[in-house]
Amino acid sequence: RVAHELEPSLRIGIAEPARWNGLYGALAEFERLIRVIETELRDDALTAQYLIRVGAWRGRPEWIERGLALLARTQTPITVPFTLYGRTALKDPDVPAFMPDPAFFARSSPRFASIALQILSEGSMIGGRVEEAMGAVTRAAESVLADLAWMDGCPLLDPLRSRPEFAKARALVAARVEDIWL
Repeated sequence: RVAHELEPSLRIGIAEPARWNGLYGALAEFERLIRVIETELRDDALTAQYLIRVGAWRGRPEWIERGLALLARTQTPITVPFTLYGRTALKDPDVPAFMPDPAFFARSSPRFASIALQILSEGSMIGGRVEEAMGAVTRAAESVLADLAWMDGCPLLDPLRSRPEFAKARALVAARVEDIWL
C-alpha cells in the first residue's frame, strides 16, 4: 500500500498486494485493490489476470467470467493463455488441456518463463493433471522462481504440498529468496 501511495503509477505497488490478498484469502481487500487497478490504473489485462487466477484459487466463477469479459476486449500477450486458463477453470468442455506454447519457454526470459510455469501448474491442477503440475513447479523452482508466497499460499497447490518433490522445490525457492532478500 505504501508503494502505491508513494508512486500511484507503479503497477506492482498495487497489483502484488492484490495477488497476495487473493493467495491468503483476504478477499474483501482483494476486491478493493482490484477496484483500484480498474479505476486508477485502467489496466484491463492486469485486472483480468488477477480476477481469473484468484477466481480459480478461491472458487469464484463470477470473477473468472468478469476477467474473461475484460480479456475479450483487449489484445496483449496474456490474452490467449489467460483465456484458456479461465475457460479451463470454468470447466468449459470445448477447451483443450491448458498448455502454453512450448516455443514460449525457449524465447522467454527465465523470469517470465517461471511465471508461465506457475500458470501451467495451476491450470494443470484445475484439469486434474497432478504429475504435469508437479513437473511445472519443479521446472520453475529449478530455474529462477522466487515466489515463496505462491508456493505456500496458492490453494490449487494444496494436494502437492505433502510430496517430497514439492518440499525439495520449495527449499530451492526459499534459498533463492533468502539469497535475494537477506
